[in-house]
Amino acid sequence: MISTETEERVCELIFEIAKAEKEIEVYRSELAESLKFEPYAAFTRLDKHGMGYISALDIISFLEYINTNH
Repeated sequence: MISTETEERVCELIFEIAKAEKEIEVYRSELAESLKFEPYAAFTRLDKHGMGYISALDIISFLEYINTNH
């Protein structure tokens, strides 16, 4: 059995995850409605090495590029 404090912390964590998922879904919906968004182009932009998947390093590299160029 877990303590009341642990139970409360787990509940808070689940609640925060749910809020974040809801926010992400709003952004996902807006993106899907955009006529200018091209999913394949976005994927290939992130998949620098053409591996067929996006790694954490690909995302970090992209975010660093954005931060230094904008």
